[in-house]
Order: sequence, then C-alpha cells, then structure tokens
Amino acid sequence: MKIQLGIQNRFRKVGLTLCFLIFLFGVNSINASYAKEILTYDLIGRNFYSLKTTYYTINVVHYKYVRDPGGPIIFKPRSVLFVHGFGDNSTLFEPLAKELILKGKAQNVYIMDLPGHGASTMAPGTSEYPANYSQLSVTNYADALRALLGRMTSTEGKKIQTIVGHSTGGLVIQTIQDLFHRNGGNLLSSFGIENTILLGSDIPSPLPWYGGDAPMSDPNSAKSFVWNFRILKILGSLPDPPYAEFGWFVKTPDDFYINTKYAVNGVPVTGAPTTEQLKTMSDLEPYVAAANIVGLDYTAQTTDAVPRISVAQNLWNGFNLKVVWMDKDVFFSQSETQGLAQYLKEGLNAITISDPEATHNSPFSKPSLFLSLFNFFMSRRTKRCGTLTNCSILLYKITFKYNNILLPLPVSIKSSSTNFVIEFQLTLFGIIPMRKRLKHKYWIEHSVIQLRTGIYYINSSSVL
Repeated sequence: MKIQLGIQNRFRKVGLTLCFLIFLFGVNSINASYAKEILTYDLIGRNFYSLKTTYYTINVVHYKYVRDPGGPIIFKPRSVLFVHGFGDNSTLFEPLAKELILKGKAQNVYIMDLPGHGASTMAPGTSEYPANYSQLSVTNYADALRALLGRMTSTEGKKIQTIVGHSTGGLVIQTIQDLFHRNGGNLLSSFGIENTILLGSDIPSPLPWYGGDAPMSDPNSAKSFVWNFRILKILGSLPDPPYAEFGWFVKTPDDFYINTKYAVNGVPVTGAPTTEQLKTMSDLEPYVAAANIVGLDYTAQTTDAVPRISVAQNLWNGFNLKVVWMDKDVFFSQSETQGLAQYLKEGLNAITISDPEATHNSPFSKPSLFLSLFNFFMSRRTKRCGTLTNCSILLYKITFKYNNILLPLPVSIKSSSTNFVIEFQLTLFGIIPMRKRLKHKYWIEHSVIQLRTGIYYINSSSVL
C-alpha cells in the first residue's frame, strides 16, 4: 500500500511538473497580438478653474493586448497615453503603440487627437474663446486633455500609468502639470499617472530656445516659420444673408514637413511617410496655439513678439520624469533639452537617443528606438502599501527552482528601500487531486539587492 501511494505521489509530482512546463512554454514562446478600436469622448472643458465652458469631441485610438490561446497571462497590465505635437495627429504614434504591445511593454495604448487635429473637434460654449477651432490655444489643449483624463480614469475607472508627450504634446503636459501645481495638485494625485515621458518637447519660457527666441529675419526662426506658413481658411458660410467665417492656421508644406521631421541632411530616413500617408498625417495647426509656442501675437495680424508659454520650475520634483532628446532633431539642441530636464526636475539629466535616423518624428519612422524608455519606473514617492512603502510594480523574468527544475516565470515585484516582495500567480490544469484548479502564490522576502534576473529557490512551505 505504501509503495502504491508513493508511486501515485510521484506521478502527481510528474503531472504537476509537466503542467508547469507546458504553461511556461506558452508564456515564453507565443507572441502577443493586438486589436485596434476608436474611442470617442464628448467632453466639457471648463478652462481649469473657470466656470466658462468649451465643448470637445476627442478621438482616441486604442491599441489593446489580445491574449492568444496559451499566451502569457498579464497580472499587472500597463497603460500608456500618448499626446502628439505640432501639425501631427494620432497616426504619429501608431507604430510605437503596436511595438509596445508586441514587446510586452504595455497592454493598453491610447493615442489622443488634440482638438482640431485628426478626428477631434470643438464647439464653443459659454467661454468667449475659442469661438472656432482656429482659436484653440495650448491652454485649450491642456484643458481638453484634463477633461479626457478625468473621464477615462475617474468615470471609466481606467488606470493609466504613463503619459507621453511629443513636441507640442510635451508642452501640453507641462502646462497641465503647471496649472494643477498652482492649486496643490499634480498628474499623480488627480489621475494616478505615475510616469511622464517628454520626447523632443517644446521649450517653455523662461528657458532659452534658439528657434523661438531668434528674430524673424533669422532663417531658423520658429516665428518666421509660423508667420510665413499661415493661411486663412473658410470655416463655414451661409447663403442668405451672405456670411462666411474665417480662421487662421499654420499649414506645413509637405517638403518642409519631411525635411524637418523625417530627414537627415535633406535625405528622408527609412520609414518616413509616403506622399499618400502624408494626406492623413499632416494637419493644420490653429494659429493661436502656434503663436503661443513660438511667442508671436496670436491675432496673425502683426509679427510682434510676445512671451512664450511659461511653466513653473521643479514641477516634477518627487515624480517620475524622462526628458528625451533625439540627436538628429533639428528643432531643439541637446543643451536646450538638458536645460528643460533640469528645470522641470532638480538634478535630472536628459536622455539622448543616438541613432543615424533619430529624427524629430522618429516615433513613427523608427519606433524601436523608444522601447527602452518604457521599462517601468521605481517610484521615489512614499506611499503605504501594506507593510511596504514605495510599492511600485516592476516586471522581471525570474528563474525559480521547483522540484529541481529551473522555471523562468514573469513575475511582479513590489519594492521598497529595505525589502522587496516577489509575487507570481499560476493556475495549473492537469491530473491533480479532486480535479480542481489550483492557484499557487509565492511570496519571498529578502534584503534589497540589485535585482535583474536570477535563480530563487522555492518549496512547498512558501505556498500561502
């Protein structure tokens, strides 16, 4: 009888081990896939702390992780929201969104069209401005983003860990953080956003920016670009009585768009958009917003210089921030971007992406350059999490030893300055007692060490 029980126990161990191995093979060998959907949000902007309203219809492109049969189970899904820049729309980030999901860096990627871009629109409310979308300002962009984040996180309960702003999108994120800061708030406390990444961001006042500070006579002046490429567009008309509404915009010529955003020394990089793609990628920029960015009179009637958009210093002290410079970006220098990093967060150094094709719009043309930016941050803010503080969640691949077999597993790590907890949860199916589903959860506590990939030993006493 004892021999028979011993054989049964051994077979059970073998069965469990085989289930582990089958599961792990699925986790490590099957690629992720994604699905795309379009989300539309009808929002009321309240100009932050004003009762006057503007109505926005915001288009959001959503790429979501789809688990293939036998594919990896994601225990701590990560979500990212992208905000595009000057004269662009959500198409800029679609290649990077796909890469993030396929490489397991995120499971939900949201890309908003700013008002007046892509499929996003606006309508006047009780606020005098903007009366139409040619009058949209950078502050209106920030107001629309605030309303969108409020709807997504508070009303819908979505969790967005990381927000990314490119070019003017970076300035929009700085503006919203600045406006919250004035009243004791921030992106983390308002929306739960833990991480901010600024890619080739516009530079606010009072920081120096050659393009924005250069006089109109300078061929590299951003002011002259905005002024010389302005156009007057008919926004609507009525036949009786005759009436037409006009608005000023900045229209970037296709050759200028490619040569500044997707070319090195006049040669387009691999992955630059085709002429056909440009039809849906390049958008008009409302003149008021363009003037805000470069420091021009917003009426489009004079070339008078005015102060650029300004934000307060040290807005990200105590928060996770990455400021990124692409070394073939013609709009901003390395020193200007470094100055921005240190202005927004004391002691922060900018990250340089060095590549022969690291142009201003390389998130579209070469998205692989940016994947490493999305390794999860270690929070430095104190936050209670049971007996732990700083309970940021990081994903690593850890190798455990079970029944003398090495098992690589995706796990979550909760870390503090003094200890960390490794957690993984695994559901087994197979020939197991009572034909029930078993859930194993292991917690291992150690002194904090430099943790990347290692071998950790577990046994039955670790099972809760």
